[in-house]
Amino acid sequence: MLPSNLRLKRNEDFKKVYRQGKSVASRNIVLYWLPVDNKNPRFGFSVSKRVGNAVCRNRVKRVLRGVVMKKLDKLPNYDYIIIARQNIVNTNFAALEKEFDYLLRKGKI
Repeated sequence: MLPSNLRLKRNEDFKKVYRQGKSVASRNIVLYWLPVDNKNPRFGFSVSKRVGNAVCRNRVKRVLRGVVMKKLDKLPNYDYIIIARQNIVNTNFAALEKEFDYLLRKGKI
């Protein structure tokens, strides 16, 4: 589980990353990031109701948190927002992990 101090919670933090940050996108994920002076990287997750019902959305968030936890040691101390796209439901963990790595390379993070 992703610890509380590594999560973006406040709406102001999300807005700041959206406005001032950079983004890259792939088929299933959109990644926003903003360099900040934090001691730890922080993550926010956004899954729209278009993805599915509450059970489905929560499963997607759990899988995305798992992907982030595997890469946590290698990530710089930025604020990140990960947005799930509609067809993410049919994607497995390994494919999402590869896609997240691709986005990090594409964004030169």
